Amino acid sequence: MRYRDSLPKSCDDIFRHTPANCGDDTIEAMLHATEKTLAKHSAFIESIRTIDGMNERRPGVFYRKSKAFLHFHEDPTGLYADLRTDVNEGFVRTRVESGEEQSKFLRMIVSRLAPQTQR
Repeated sequence: MRYRDSLPKSCDDIFRHTPANCGDDTIEAMLHATEKTLAKHSAFIESIRTIDGMNERRPGVFYRKSKAFLHFHEDPTGLYADLRTDVNEGFVRTRVESGEEQSKFLRMIVSRLAPQTQR
């Protein structure tokens, strides 16, 4: 049995393993992005590293203060980013494979951090 086949399939089970916004449907769990996959998107990852206050504890895993804030997943359809929506909530998963998706996601990060930097 492959690792992916052993992962839970329901939203409730996935929230225990990889919190993500499921909506009404179940989603297939995704593996965390490998360093090889992240290297293919090095310019995008480097852009994230330049954002003030981002702390990359492991390749592609970013923290804000002491909380996980952003990390990446991969599957055959591309690269996905999980971004924490609120300190006490889970993550929202967004596809970030294309340049347009990456630009939009960078703006999402900056807008998400804006209220925190004004405190």
